[in-house]
Amino acid sequence: MALASIDEKEYGYIDKTGNVVIGFKYSDGSFFREGWAPVNFGGKWGYIDKKGNNVLDFRHESAKPFKEGLASIEKNDKWGFIDKTGREICEIKYDATGDFSEGFATVKVGEKNAFINRSGKQIIEPRYDFIGKFKNGFARVELDKSFGLIDKTGKEILEPIYDDVNDFNEGFALVCQKQYGSMRCRYVDTKGNFINKDYYSSASQNFDQGFAIVTYSGNPTKGVIDKSGKQIIPLIYKSVSFGSGVFTAGDDYGQVFKFDTMGNRVIKKKEPGEEFDLVFTNQDSINDQRLSLIDFAGGYANDNRILEKVNQYLDFNTNQYNPGVLMSAVDKLLSKAAKNKKSYQDFITYIFNRYLNPPLPCFQTISIHIALDHFCNPAAPFGGAFWVDKKELDLICDNAKKAKAIPCD
Repeated sequence: MALASIDEKEYGYIDKTGNVVIGFKYSDGSFFREGWAPVNFGGKWGYIDKKGNNVLDFRHESAKPFKEGLASIEKNDKWGFIDKTGREICEIKYDATGDFSEGFATVKVGEKNAFINRSGKQIIEPRYDFIGKFKNGFARVELDKSFGLIDKTGKEILEPIYDDVNDFNEGFALVCQKQYGSMRCRYVDTKGNFINKDYYSSASQNFDQGFAIVTYSGNPTKGVIDKSGKQIIPLIYKSVSFGSGVFTAGDDYGQVFKFDTMGNRVIKKKEPGEEFDLVFTNQDSINDQRLSLIDFAGGYANDNRILEKVNQYLDFNTNQYNPGVLMSAVDKLLSKAAKNKKSYQDFITYIFNRYLNPPLPCFQTISIHIALDHFCNPAAPFGGAFWVDKKELDLICDNAKKAKAIPCD
């Protein structure tokens, strides 16, 4: 049944076919919930059932639909709650009220919020700028534009110091903090413990059937983690979905792979003309696979296909948020590139410029490493940066010696 009006002056209710069920005799109204709807008649609000019978007298200044057997009503410009007998369960003294959810409702005093239980008892003093609805035993709170989580006793499970916090789902919530221009997110359990060391983006999903599809912060690649934070499917895919106990992952080349909930590849029979890349489920193997696809045989300055593979390899290692991991990956690439002068010159110049002003300042240490251990090192392959003017090279070396590495955390 839907609320309808005639020139927004007379209100009544119609069914799905447009037939009038309750006549247009009210001056205002709202939707039905839990069998009743609040309506205004003669300047006062009361409640009717779906047959149009008056079930609670018209005596309130304003009224909202019932939720969990309780409804918010206004009296003398203040708000409180009544039950379905019309009994006030608390003093009508609040500046605003929210709906009940899991036995609790938000109430506002001045500019701050608290919450009450079904008996009308106020659980905490008003202190938050916002309190969300309780879901799975917890509620989001906001204080000074930062977010946290509380339980039904009012205890802060997560201090309100974060830029965004999701509701709990299957015992975990995604918590995000903005750093270096992007959201870096982790999952927290109901005791306030973070389960993963890696940072994911705010596009990561809630847990569903024990797993979460996650996306790296600053990189759109996706994968899957379990409730221990372990990566079940590596974060190297363009898309990931879940259904019927199977994960379906797609890469940048249009290939589709299927995995079970243990992260094992589900292999279908190879059709004529089809080719399958190897897919590994641990990080070292993924690095080895990506590295094996890069061939510096004749340099790569003008070969976008090689550069794309180089970038995929570097992006994957950059997303570990560990300069040591990235430096090891860079050195492996340098070792391959050093097989000829052209590829060495191309790669070392590219990597130096790439991390000279990186999105995360801590990764500038890579450019410092390149400058000191390769550009300015006569013992490096081919004697160092043989293609750079001496005056310019001296300047690079001096700046690198003065530079200080910045930690990621």
